[in-house]
Amino acid sequence: MAQSQEDWLRLYEKEDYLVGSCDGVDVGMLYIEVLKGDHGATCWIGGCWTDPGFRGIGVMRSLFRFIDEHASEKGWQRQGLG
Repeated sequence: MAQSQEDWLRLYEKEDYLVGSCDGVDVGMLYIEVLKGDHGATCWIGGCWTDPGFRGIGVMRSLFRFIDEHASEKGWQRQGLG
């Protein structure tokens, strides 16, 4: 059975997606799901990807810095990786 629009919105409402861009080109992404996770995690980070041509220059580091800077307001204080 196909999912309704409401089902899809409900599924994704507890996730945030971050996209890293360089000179207008999307070069990396990840998602953050707010949940009660293992070992006290308040969010789960997954789907990490960086364009091969941009690896090794700090794309993921920048995305994780953004997460740390917004942790208090978004509920991302203790992060788990998946």
